[in-house]
Amino acid sequence: MKANELRIGNIVKSNKGSFVIVKEINEGSFNGTVRVVDTTHYDDEVLFGYSCSEIEPIKLTPEIFLKCGFKQIGVCEFGYSYRLKLNSRMEFAWYPGEEILRVQTTSSGSTTSLRHIEALHQFQNLFFAYTGDELTITL
Repeated sequence: MKANELRIGNIVKSNKGSFVIVKEINEGSFNGTVRVVDTTHYDDEVLFGYSCSEIEPIKLTPEIFLKCGFKQIGVCEFGYSYRLKLNSRMEFAWYPGEEILRVQTTSSGSTTSLRHIEALHQFQNLFFAYTGDELTITL
């Protein structure tokens, strides 16, 4: 990963396999470094340091979407779909068979496919860009 892909608060996976929350980012070194809080520890004061080559994205899966507040909706041609309503006119939708995140407007039926959003930290950044709020994630 690259440091410039991350924001404070992003959740990624450490090379030890645990989910970690980014608390500090330093782009100054070769790959960049981050200081994180490990979600398996309950002390926000203990920060661990990793180079960006020691962390990896968390792939978007049905389980991750459910932890982000998405609701599992009825079966479509690709299996269940998952949706997160932003307001009365807009929602995020994900269809597992396609593995494509979409932004849909409920009033006009307009849909934008976001094929490049494949990881949790990318979705966190997108959510913030759309709403101005941090995404609530239950790990």
